[in-house]
Amino acid sequence: MTVSLKFSIRATTALTACTLAFASAAFADTIKIGVIQPQAGDCAQWGIPISRGVMMWADEMNAKGGVELANGAKEKIEVKTYDNVCYAPGDELKAARRAVLDDGAQYVLQTYTPAARQAIADLTNERKVVSVSYGAGFLSGKYPFMFGAMTGSPTSYMLVADRIIAAHPEAKRIAIISADNSFAKSSKAYAEAGIAPHGDAVQIVYNQSYSSDATGDMLSLLSPLMEAQPDIIIEAGFVPSQQAQMVEILDQLGFKGYFGSEAWNLNFMTERLGADRIAGRLYSGYGLDASEASLSPRVAEFYKNYVAKYGEKEWSVFASISYATVATLEAGFKLSKSAAPADFVEAVHASPTLDHPLFGKSTWAGEDVFGINNHLYTPLPIYNVGADGKIVLDKVEDVNAWWQKNKAAALPVLQKENQVYK
Repeated sequence: MTVSLKFSIRATTALTACTLAFASAAFADTIKIGVIQPQAGDCAQWGIPISRGVMMWADEMNAKGGVELANGAKEKIEVKTYDNVCYAPGDELKAARRAVLDDGAQYVLQTYTPAARQAIADLTNERKVVSVSYGAGFLSGKYPFMFGAMTGSPTSYMLVADRIIAAHPEAKRIAIISADNSFAKSSKAYAEAGIAPHGDAVQIVYNQSYSSDATGDMLSLLSPLMEAQPDIIIEAGFVPSQQAQMVEILDQLGFKGYFGSEAWNLNFMTERLGADRIAGRLYSGYGLDASEASLSPRVAEFYKNYVAKYGEKEWSVFASISYATVATLEAGFKLSKSAAPADFVEAVHASPTLDHPLFGKSTWAGEDVFGINNHLYTPLPIYNVGADGKIVLDKVEDVNAWWQKNKAAALPVLQKENQVYK
């Protein structure tokens, strides 16, 4: 019997959250990592795969004796999950307090959502707890323990928007539709920043946000967008099942152009639409999708192990972004004299680059936007969809080089949209 990803994740959410919280064995000397993500409800479509990715990395490291430090010593890892409901700042802070104050977490993985990151910034700074995320919606020179551990959201929206325009010069009319929350607003701003270097060659013909209750009537929500007659649609904020509904309705309304987002869950898409209706049309760049395994043998092995453990229907790109994020910790530990967060921060701040185990040499950047070089600009794989409905690699973007070339046009947009935190 075939079970949809949406159903299977929801059905196993309670069991999975419990299992994830206690799956790692406790050791006498351990590095304690807290994963702050939704563990129930619709937002668990993001949170459960993200949590699984961290747990699989921890199991992989522990099977090798632990993560290696600069002196060759190894330390084991203990991971626990903490439910933040759905990235609301108040819930994020409650979860962080449980992780840091009650359980002694030294490192936390959280969302890139600016409001959620800001909500725990004072706590993690005061307690000298390293906070990493799969992107950099908020960083600040006031918070040296807070890192964007890879090129993910919202920065990826900038590169994805640019790539669609460059790949399809005939497509000149762009629509942006975004949720009315902090992470979608930041994503919208970065999409606009990616469009800006193209000047008058393209035009934003629709740029509207929606409230969460508006998704209950998707046809009414999308009809005004279609009236703008776009060639490219960039979305930010729909959960995976809503993305599939959006593409289906727009296809029925006659849209034949291209879509951009941080990620697409192709299990939802192919189940609802079929491969032929999405092939070549869905661009994404959420840091890493391990189901396209050409980036490195280790990426391929992670995907194989995930499918063996949870099943192919359970695959989600969100598992690989968290795996890549904590792999940044792994690379940082190799530079550090101990696993203490203060030593970790000192070590990575002393090194302008990092040899990431999945992406290779990457640059610490971000001072233009955040006033501190705490965002690791990992090379960004940009993906599309092949004729078989599977993800295909479209291009690997050198993010640091792109920024240096285009920041004169892109940075003023981020400033205007209140995404510069210096």
